[in-house]
Amino acid sequence: MSEIVWTDGLLIGMLKEDLGRRNPSAETLSYFQVLIDTAKAEISRERVEIPEKITDPTDAILIVTYASWLYRKRASAGDDSQMPRSLRYLLNNRAFSNQEVTTDAGTDG
Repeated sequence: MSEIVWTDGLLIGMLKEDLGRRNPSAETLSYFQVLIDTAKAEISRERVEIPEKITDPTDAILIVTYASWLYRKRASAGDDSQMPRSLRYLLNNRAFSNQEVTTDAGTDG
């Protein structure tokens, strides 16, 4: 079976489905790209390393979930929307899996 690479185009497609926006305008698609880029940057600030070539579907879900939250959060601008528990859970799990890989790589096994 061939490996799927989760390109920005696929991530935007997933974001469109998640948000229920199946036929967005070109401007909205550009905005979705910004959301994907912002999600990747914010996830990196959380000390979660997402590879440039995304092959893990859980990384794709994390990015799309984060981008969806950014989209929905902007609608409640007056509200200091806290990150949903499910998103925090995904980030924490990914961060811990990064630590395990780093720890395992540093041992003599």
